Amino acid sequence: MHLRKVIGLLRVSSEAQAGADRQGLPAQRHVCERVALTHDLEIIDWVQLEGVSGAAVLGDRRFEALLTRLSDPQIAGIVAADFDRLFRRGRFADYAILDAFADTGSLLFTADTVLDPMEDTGGLLGVLRGELAGMERRAIAERTRRGREELRKRGLRAEGLVGMPRGVNFDPTTGTWSYVYPEAERVRLAFDLFLGGESNLAAISRATGIGTKTDTSTAIMRVLSQPLYSGVYRVDRRWVDGKPRPREAHEVIAKQVIDPPLVSPAEFEQVQALLRERRDSRPLRTPQEAKPGVYGGFLTCALCGASMQQQRDSKGYWGYLCGSVRTRGCTTGQTSIRVADPQIGGAMELILGDRDNLTRLIEKSAERLDENRIGPAPRDVQRTITTLENKRRRAKDAYMAGVFDLSELEKRTIDLNGELTSLQRLVDRQEQPIQISAESVSALVEVFSSWGDLTRDEKRILLGDFGVRVAVQRPRRRLLHVARVEIRSLDGLCLYKKMKRLGIE
Repeated sequence: MHLRKVIGLLRVSSEAQAGADRQGLPAQRHVCERVALTHDLEIIDWVQLEGVSGAAVLGDRRFEALLTRLSDPQIAGIVAADFDRLFRRGRFADYAILDAFADTGSLLFTADTVLDPMEDTGGLLGVLRGELAGMERRAIAERTRRGREELRKRGLRAEGLVGMPRGVNFDPTTGTWSYVYPEAERVRLAFDLFLGGESNLAAISRATGIGTKTDTSTAIMRVLSQPLYSGVYRVDRRWVDGKPRPREAHEVIAKQVIDPPLVSPAEFEQVQALLRERRDSRPLRTPQEAKPGVYGGFLTCALCGASMQQQRDSKGYWGYLCGSVRTRGCTTGQTSIRVADPQIGGAMELILGDRDNLTRLIEKSAERLDENRIGPAPRDVQRTITTLENKRRRAKDAYMAGVFDLSELEKRTIDLNGELTSLQRLVDRQEQPIQISAESVSALVEVFSSWGDLTRDEKRILLGDFGVRVAVQRPRRRLLHVARVEIRSLDGLCLYKKMKRLGIE
């Protein structure tokens, strides 16, 4: 007997659901094996998603890889214990999951049905089940939210023990709060130092041992702002779409849970007043237009692709700094604006200020543009052709297995053949050249040929209007090279590219 090959999908939203005593992973595996036996399927692989919400499966790489594997003509589909193991609709974009089945002719096997999204009834059933699963998820989330809110109103921690403030403990079995020593003594010392006049938060971090090398001032700020050290459990924000939002005044929860507190209420309020005064006296960020650099906001790093930011160095001099120096250790580093701006301006005027040179660069860039601007890219068309051929092959396999009759096979084959013929014509069609107007070239030449005579503000306006983006490279400390110039107003054309020195070409 010929067994159709499928992939088994197991998914639970949390570790607590994974046990055998609930609809967890072992129970789901047992159901999938029973479904495979009923439909003469061979489960060749298992994909196990633990702690993944049904509304967030598209953000999981393992799930994306699973959908990609459906394009393999040897795989007939996916087997799961129930439809909601595949997904629960959170956003309408989640229905793209069903497209992966329809595009490849794959099937979804569950305990109560075989879903074929290519069929009208299968597509409708998939949408209905997605909506029902989404409604159930939202109902569960609302019940959970209400339950957690009731716990908070009683002064109990609803979020579990993850993320507890340092030096504080909550016992979920008794519902009691307490301080943990000696960690609480460090917190008390931080308050004493700040109230004693020490305004350097990094110094307080060193004296108390609170924080890490990369998290000193922020760690002390979190400690000094935590109301639990005054004995009060306070909830003044709620999470909406993964982001904190302040609560309305009547929704704020504040309950005394520890007595006596580590810090008296009067001391805590005094610290909050000092912190507010500190925040109010902090200088505002300098807006981009008030910074001296001509090219701020228009520069990127040719090595890593990060934006080049304007900021002062330790001596107070302005410079362009690669945005990934601290996060990824990019070697481009920082270059003084006084050195960089003349070099960038001179290079752009030399490269783009000559009509013949600019016209040649534009024509050369236009030749390299992807044909996606007048239709699908060739690789996308070929991928679609392969998908349709796999669907045609699966339709024949399904007919041989008795899934549908000859008339249905002919109907599907005719539709697929028509699509394949249209796509093949698209592949065979001669590429149409992209035309760049003479007016656009003249405007650019006029801009760059007189670049040195323009004021800073005029240059910035023109850079923004034409959508100019300049990638730079710093080969030496006081030298900056223009590696690439893109003009977005000309459909994103890359007019100049000098990347061989970077090892990219």
